[in-house]
Amino acid sequence: MMPLPYVSNGMTGTVQKICGKSEARLFLQKIGFTIGSEICVLSSDGGNVIVQIKGARVALNRDIAGKIMVCSCVAGKEGEENENAS
Repeated sequence: MMPLPYVSNGMTGTVQKICGKSEARLFLQKIGFTIGSEICVLSSDGGNVIVQIKGARVALNRDIAGKIMVCSCVAGKEGEENENAS
């Protein structure tokens, strides 16, 4: 398990844990970051992390992205969700 900003571009993984204060966790849950959700990192260069989750592209600053813990990171295709995920 690792923080989202450490996941390389083009890699996919699963949200395992959301850390931080309850306000931050609630915000992330409202925009789709829930436990078990598949996520694909489109760009993690610079100050923001851009991901695709549940069919939407979302940009997060590195501080809030660091509260999202992911695992099972594998190479994925940009813009596509893993068809084998259930």
